[in-house]
Amino acid sequence: MMLYRIAPDLNLGSISEEQAAAYKHLVIVGLVGSIDNDMAMTDLTIGAPTALHRICESMDNISSTASSHSRAFVIEVMGRHCGWLGLMAGLRWVSFLLQDQLC
Repeated sequence: MMLYRIAPDLNLGSISEEQAAAYKHLVIVGLVGSIDNDMAMTDLTIGAPTALHRICESMDNISSTASSHSRAFVIEVMGRHCGWLGLMAGLRWVSFLLQDQLC
């Protein structure tokens, strides 16, 4: 039997000796659940592709509004310590990309 724990930054806490002995039949696996895609030695974290998809959908909607009103829009996206979401979304649509964080 396997126990999966999904948490941002693998903040899984600790297991005491008693707990380890009582549940030694379990295989415990920790998975990173973060939209920032800033975990070392991974291609993608759980949640990053979904967040990117939602950002691109929103940019599609804003793009049609901007072109119909002949306006330019500034879009800011979330990213804690890594600008992966902004970079990947920006490569799709923008004319200019200003970014102060790189992984």
